[in-house]
Amino acid sequence: MNPILNRNVYFVKEHVGIFKAANNYDIYDPESNKIILECREESLGFSQVHGLQTDDAF
Repeated sequence: MNPILNRNVYFVKEHVGIFKAANNYDIYDPESNKIILECREESLGFSQVHGLQTDDAF
C-alpha cells in the first residue's frame, strides 16, 4: 500500500474560480504543511461541449 494512504489526517484545499469547469484539489500533510498529493481534472473547454446552440426556439 502507498505510504501516503497510511495517514489519519489530511488537509484538502480546493482551487476556486468564477467560471470553473473542472475540480482541482491539493492534499496537504497538516504536520509539515507540504503538498503530498495533487488532484487535477481536465477542464471542459467550449470546444469540448457538443450539442449547444444559441438560437434554440421555445
